[in-house]
Amino acid sequence: MRDVKQRMVGKLGYLKAEWRVVGTCPDGGCNYDSARGDQCEKCGKLLNPTELKEPRCKTCQNTPRIRDTRHLFLELPLLKDKLVEYINKMSVAGSWSQNAIYTTQAWLTEGLKARSITRDLKWGVPVPHENFKDKVMFLCTLLGSGENWTLMKSISVTEYLNYEAGKFSKSKGVGVFGNDVKDTKIPVEVSDTLFTWDDLQAKLNNELLSKLGNFINRVLSFIAKPPGYDSITPEAPNAESQPLTKALSERVGKHLEQYIEAMEKVKLKQGVRTAMSLSSEGNAYLQLYKEDQPSCSTVMRTAVGLVHILACLLEPFIPSFSIGVIFVWTNILQVFKQLNLSPQAQISLCEEKGDVDRARRPWEIIPPGHKFEIDVGEAQPRTVVTGLVKYIPLEEMQNRLVCVLCSLKPAAMGGIKSHAKVLAASNDDHTKVELVEPPKSATVGERVTFPGFTGELDDVLNPKKKVWETLQVYMRSDADLVACYKDIPLTTTGGVCKVSSISNDSIK
Repeated sequence: MRDVKQRMVGKLGYLKAEWRVVGTCPDGGCNYDSARGDQCEKCGKLLNPTELKEPRCKTCQNTPRIRDTRHLFLELPLLKDKLVEYINKMSVAGSWSQNAIYTTQAWLTEGLKARSITRDLKWGVPVPHENFKDKVMFLCTLLGSGENWTLMKSISVTEYLNYEAGKFSKSKGVGVFGNDVKDTKIPVEVSDTLFTWDDLQAKLNNELLSKLGNFINRVLSFIAKPPGYDSITPEAPNAESQPLTKALSERVGKHLEQYIEAMEKVKLKQGVRTAMSLSSEGNAYLQLYKEDQPSCSTVMRTAVGLVHILACLLEPFIPSFSIGVIFVWTNILQVFKQLNLSPQAQISLCEEKGDVDRARRPWEIIPPGHKFEIDVGEAQPRTVVTGLVKYIPLEEMQNRLVCVLCSLKPAAMGGIKSHAKVLAASNDDHTKVELVEPPKSATVGERVTFPGFTGELDDVLNPKKKVWETLQVYMRSDADLVACYKDIPLTTTGGVCKVSSISNDSIK
């Protein structure tokens, strides 16, 4: 506990936080005229507000007055031996940057000083002591407690971000701040970085748009388009036997190792560069299907896996972004939605979970197809592949009664043979889709009937006669949301089949 002198300003004499008081650095070799009351940004010297020459309030520019105040101090000199031992060990184990090591060693060489751990402010942690109830505290030390705490291993020390030909200055309005600077995602780690608008534009056009955006758009568009895969990820049963795919998986594995190493060492720029390089790998890999049509399913499934990996790797940097009028979402939930995946499918790159090993085989990351096993009252459930998952979440499709057309000839979709068709209603522009649902009292496996129509159904309709295509044009929901064929309701023993909210629209 010590009595110290502290700056205060204004008619009410309120105390200012150290960083709110600026002035000229007292170090004769520096003399920086905008040093803060806690540290000089130019020479790095730790300061007290009373040491500044020509001090002024950063907010109102008035000259602060001085008053005495009492504070609690942390006696850092008593911890020097422990700190030296800790720094020597962790700087190696945590791969500290040279800048971090140099700055830390400079403080030790200069000599540690006692540091105040309380402040005369309104916000912060209240001090649990009667004599200091009007103060708050910020700083603490795990090392000094003598208890077996987990101590910091890695530390990120950054340099300055310069703007065009000068330095960033919020007070002077020079630079990019707030949401703008957040959106640029510019980490400054090893040396000063110069921000220019020309460079930002080049990064957007040459990397985010041409490489990352182009790759994601090519993959998701190709998967989504009918009559291609209709948003159903194809199978890739022999992916590892394809030399180019196997070679890609080896390169992906190396990139993942480099990414994890960079992120663990808090080398963010290296991490994002490594992640972005995967999009270049993906664009080159996509050329394979143009040269080898039979391998198209393997290529597309592997490419979808790469999109999944990219969404995970880039999540710390760009949860979502847009380029001009072309929107390319890398928000992982958005990508999962486009791929019809559950959010639980996200990989964490955790060795204990085996995620890294899985990511080395991109074709195995995505669950096999968007297929369902539907119980239609037969000895075995029918495998059904459907594109409805584009509109209805997977979890809503599971464990519910549906109407299925079982007499269609089995058809391969995305390499998986589908043995039935799930009926659903949609609006005119197909932005809203709802399942045709039997009443809850209906029996699983019973046939849906149309009152007034009798006769035996064919086990399999002749696809050449286009029977379903002819009948389907008369399948609609009515004003009461009842599913009908020529105004005759689809009927079960429990009642009629209905949709939730789409009235007077087609059923397919």
